[in-house]
Amino acid sequence: IFFVCSSLVKDQDLSFCTFILPYVALNLTISQANGHEAENIKKEIMAVLSVSLKEVHHLAADSLRLCYESIFNLLDYFRKWIFARKQLLKRRNIKKSDPAIKAVSDLLDSIPQQLMAMRSLQSNSYERAILYMEQCYRTDSYQDYFGDSFFTTMQNMYANIGDIDALDGVLKNFSTKSLNDRITELEYSDKWKMAQDCF
Repeated sequence: IFFVCSSLVKDQDLSFCTFILPYVALNLTISQANGHEAENIKKEIMAVLSVSLKEVHHLAADSLRLCYESIFNLLDYFRKWIFARKQLLKRRNIKKSDPAIKAVSDLLDSIPQQLMAMRSLQSNSYERAILYMEQCYRTDSYQDYFGDSFFTTMQNMYANIGDIDALDGVLKNFSTKSLNDRITELEYSDKWKMAQDCF
């Protein structure tokens, strides 16, 4: 089917390419016994994610954000497929391990969570960035990419999505006790008047 559809890809309409990308990538990942195609897919993903928005001309930034979004959608589709596949195997009472699930899981696990968090943050995809940053925190692998700004970044993202409870938790547990953190803590608590007085 992909060979037949390849003639449609030659046109300038990228919406079809964006639509079919997850299906093609999944098909290549699970159909190759030696993992060569999965490795090529990983290289393509890493090639896109290794380019920071700060490194490109401002006119190319929107195109790069769209590339990030394509990668995010691809990986989301892989996760959904794994979940659906596991449910199908469970309904059929198949207990043996599935090589297709392993191939897709291995590909997902090979992409650094820190890099996904950084690119999600640069794309203003705060919910996704929080997801990856929380995973980095659980595995204690956040220092390499974020350093001391990790908790400040988390505070800003929770503030941007309006999750006051999570922001309050981060402020109380991981505050640096700086003036800015104190003002932010007051600003997002019931003490708005005190935060205004600080200015």
